[in-house]
Parts: sequence; C-alpha cells; structure tokens
Amino acid sequence: MTSNAIINDTEGIEVERILIEEQEVISFTNKNVHQLYWNDITYIYIIISAYDKKDLIKMAESIIRNK
Repeated sequence: MTSNAIINDTEGIEVERILIEEQEVISFTNKNVHQLYWNDITYIYIIISAYDKKDLIKMAESIIRNK
C-alpha cells in the first residue's frame, strides 16, 4: 500500500452520481460519513465529512462554479 492510498469501509455503502454544472460528482455515504469525489484535468477533489450531505454538495457546487 502506498502512502497516498484511501481505504473505505464498503459494507452498507450508498453510492450516488450527482451532476453539477456538467461535472460528475461521485457521492459515497457510510455510517453517517459523506464523501464526494470528482476531478478536472488538473486536480482530484475530495470532500469527506460527517456534515449534512446537502452542505457538502453546496461546497462542491461552489468549488465547481468558481473554477
């Protein structure tokens, strides 16, 4: 395993694809922890938090719209 590996507990995970401004965002929810992942040609974006999923989506919308 490399130092930049991400480990996820996949038991009972909910996966959803969200479209924001034509950008596909992958959402994982497990044990009240929400994770959003997306990328552009330069960066990979990851938001992980126990905050409400709607708040994380608002954060992602702000990042995507202000690039």
